[in-house]
Amino acid sequence: MKETKLSALLDGGMNFAMIPMTQAMHMAIAKAKEHGFGITGTNNTKTSTGAQGYYTSRIAKEGLIGFSFAQVLPMVAAYGSSQAIYGTNPISIAVPADPEPIVLDMSTAAMAFYGFLQAKTAGKQVAPGLGYDKDGNPTTDPGSILSGGAIKEFGGYKGSGLAFMIEALAGPLVGAAFASIGERGDWGNLVMAIDPELLVDRNEFKKHVSLLAQKVKATRKLPGVKEVL
Repeated sequence: MKETKLSALLDGGMNFAMIPMTQAMHMAIAKAKEHGFGITGTNNTKTSTGAQGYYTSRIAKEGLIGFSFAQVLPMVAAYGSSQAIYGTNPISIAVPADPEPIVLDMSTAAMAFYGFLQAKTAGKQVAPGLGYDKDGNPTTDPGSILSGGAIKEFGGYKGSGLAFMIEALAGPLVGAAFASIGERGDWGNLVMAIDPELLVDRNEFKKHVSLLAQKVKATRKLPGVKEVL
């Protein structure tokens, strides 16, 4: 839909979202390798792109820093509300390291959507404090949460604020719907790839990230903890 040497916006054409998202990832990598930075977005899809960490890890394996943001239909309440307004709005960041990239991949909801779906399918309740029914009452019934209710945000106002920013970056910035606003009702994604060489030597960055991970994992463990992750 639009392209510059640093950016590209892709119309998903109502394909499975993994298809345009993969294309967006490859374009961001190519632009970052040529110009140091690449930012791409997708809109006009209505399926999940899957684990965001898949895309950012692919970026990091190319020696780049990867960012990914995804936004879907409203199912998560903002802090202080019981009405669904955000998607589960996952974020992923990956940085090069040895032997594998260090990858953060997390939902900004109290629990990922598929956790509720799995519990509903299994006929199980979820833990208290994870969601509301359609009337705004706290509930442990995953069916009530998914049927007109709302998932709670994670981390109180901090998680809610992060969800808002992802909604903005993967909604208005890529021309997708947001908070049920939009004619198509489509979902959006945003991908960024950054070459560490813009600031420091790429190999030194990778070496120091690996050292950081080693230092964190070597810290004193609490009782009952087998490994610091």
